[in-house]
Amino acid sequence: MEGRLVPPIPEECQAGKTTLKEALETFGAPDQVVELEGKDVLIYRRSFLAESGLSFGIPIADIVSFDFSASGSLARYDLLLLFFTPDGILREIVSEKGSEYPYLKTILSDKKGN
Repeated sequence: MEGRLVPPIPEECQAGKTTLKEALETFGAPDQVVELEGKDVLIYRRSFLAESGLSFGIPIADIVSFDFSASGSLARYDLLLLFFTPDGILREIVSEKGSEYPYLKTILSDKKGN
């Protein structure tokens, strides 16, 4: 597990009303701050990766056996992105809980036109 718990969005946190100062008082310091198309983006994120495996063998005779194994991984992402106008007013809120996709990469690459 990487990162800290992504905080829930309180009702009083609204686009067009909440200021940058109020957001920082409510959510604390972000994990990352980026500037994107003239807007500041506060990023709160947590990622969880679980890997597991299974292996077993079936002996058929003293010299022959069949072995089977399988493994896999499960990644989940919790994200909260707060987009602010240059004058410090919340413009947009993006929140994902338990997503299987690294949404942060997707949204930032799309916003940059990649």
